[in-house]
Amino acid sequence: MVAKKAKTSKGSTKKATPQKRGTKRPANSSAKKAPSPKQAKKAATPKKTATPKRAKTAKKNSKEEVAEFKSYEGINGIGHVVGGGAAGALAAYPHLRRYNGYLHVSGTSSRRADNTHVGATQKKDGTWDLDIYKQTCAVLENMQRILKTAGADLTHLVECVCYLTDMSNYAGFNKAWNKYITGPTGPSRTTVAVHQLPHPNLLIEIKAVAADPKIQVLEFSKESLEQYLDK
Repeated sequence: MVAKKAKTSKGSTKKATPQKRGTKRPANSSAKKAPSPKQAKKAATPKKTATPKRAKTAKKNSKEEVAEFKSYEGINGIGHVVGGGAAGALAAYPHLRRYNGYLHVSGTSSRRADNTHVGATQKKDGTWDLDIYKQTCAVLENMQRILKTAGADLTHLVECVCYLTDMSNYAGFNKAWNKYITGPTGPSRTTVAVHQLPHPNLLIEIKAVAADPKIQVLEFSKESLEQYLDK
């Protein structure tokens, strides 16, 4: 290869160094500029990942914890005595009894754990304002809490017997009932009027029977019962 002559500033000629293939460029020509502090901070910050909707739903459901309860086994099945904010029984009976594929729920009212009642507000003159709609909603929510201790809910209800102290409250009772229960798949229901309930502020009480989700009655056998009671 013949080297070309390059002119200098003084007009003299000087041999130019020929560049061969594969020759590395000077270090200055290939060096990258150092990133600015802003760019370095941005690169160091981890990218945020979008939270999937399913994860949010699961987190929400995880908050719905089952109420505290104690179970007692006997020849008549397993009794559940519920704590964790539920009103305690006023005598010797469980909130729920599991037996032969069914969950028998004791009469439930709007009573709270502190023995006050939802839907009962005392006025300044000492009289009480009683609300059948609020009391019925509280009864069904209390029943839901009880049923959850057995892995069930209101959709497992098979039969309900409802006691009203005054049939003039029937419309308000039905309005609240229809909020929680779907007719075609809901339980059979009987509603009767009674002279009074255990507390003068109570307008309604409901007792119920629900299907035990852990047992299919039609496929029931002695062996499956023994296995169930052993758990």
